[in-house]
Amino acid sequence: MKKDLLPILSVALLLSVSTSCMNNTPDDPEPQLINYSFTIDNSLYNADGYWYDVYNPTQGPFGIAPAALFSHKASVDVFDGVEYKSFTGFCPSIVTDPSDYTGQDWTKHQFASIANSAGQGYLIAHWDVRENDQTPLAERSCLIDLIYTTQPVSMTFSNTSYAYYAMKNGTAFSKPFDSNDYLILDIYGVYNKQSFLGLSVQLTQNGEPIDGWHRVDLTPLGKVQQIYFTMRSSDTGQYGMNVPAYFALGDMSIMYNVE
Repeated sequence: MKKDLLPILSVALLLSVSTSCMNNTPDDPEPQLINYSFTIDNSLYNADGYWYDVYNPTQGPFGIAPAALFSHKASVDVFDGVEYKSFTGFCPSIVTDPSDYTGQDWTKHQFASIANSAGQGYLIAHWDVRENDQTPLAERSCLIDLIYTTQPVSMTFSNTSYAYYAMKNGTAFSKPFDSNDYLILDIYGVYNKQSFLGLSVQLTQNGEPIDGWHRVDLTPLGKVQQIYFTMRSSDTGQYGMNVPAYFALGDMSIMYNVE
């Protein structure tokens, strides 16, 4: 499987002035806060505003400089002469159309965040609902490999327009949400191949899907080497979660010890 390790996404590097930096010994590298913004080169977007390689079956995880690897897997299947494309994992996007396409083919419009991105890049994530507690780490659909042991600081999250309107209006496979329904994003940390549930993000409030960017403090994770995401919902059936298993990731801040 191809792994694109090019620094395709922009990164802002800021020097941290936290107390932990002040307490380092002279021989220790000074921790630095790295703020990732997910805007790729314009040539890597297609005409609709999302990553042109999203459905390429040979394209595996893609790298983000200086040290992060984002999971990605795509497939193309043909049934009765009709081609079906799908992906799981992460996809860079600058789509700014959060319109309601209920009753139409949502697969053509699954790459938009419901939050106003103002043309800034973000990542669309599609979680594989077939995952369970026994799924090996290497097979997790929404996995960020941080390469080194490091301290996550924060991320911003939102719903995609597809998931947002599915919760509002229902789909052929899911029901409209009421005040008792929920969609939750669970964030797991991994250290020395041992995973633990770090925290949970509510993508709904009293049954209403959130529609803006929400910053989440990740310091409770502690130091980790990987992060992966799973989802759960009140609208779940025999084959797993019914509501579309999507979320949007707006940015990410990580504390690294950088030479």
